[in-house]
Amino acid sequence: MNARVAGLCVAVLLAAASASAAGASVLPVYIEDNHAGTFYWLAQNIDLDQQYTLILFDAHSDASGIFDSDKIRDVLRNVASSEDRQALLDRWRSHGVVQCFNWIEPLMPAPIAKVIWVPAERLSPEEIRKRTQEATALLDGHLEG
Repeated sequence: MNARVAGLCVAVLLAAASASAAGASVLPVYIEDNHAGTFYWLAQNIDLDQQYTLILFDAHSDASGIFDSDKIRDVLRNVASSEDRQALLDRWRSHGVVQCFNWIEPLMPAPIAKVIWVPAERLSPEEIRKRTQEATALLDGHLEG
């Protein structure tokens, strides 16, 4: 894998935050070279009403806000079936509704309750601190309404 592809790869690990889950939990691992693709996969494959922790391995935090994220959250949850949700996500993908730089915010505060960002190894401690502060400020998990 070349450095460019390695830099684009996002590994997403989700762990249920609820301590009340009985039995063994499934821990999905998803690797994507298109960050927006991660949004679409999560939106179709995880329970949007549960709370999860996202562990993001990436040089960038992908913490940019998205216009009208509350509306995106509402529409995503108010579909009649998983088939309708898939059709909605397919339309959004074809129109570029969610992009590689703003894919996390529409999934917060649920199903993504917390993001743990693991930046590139080549960043200095100061750069990691600076980027973490910036991402924390942008990914506040608050609804806009």
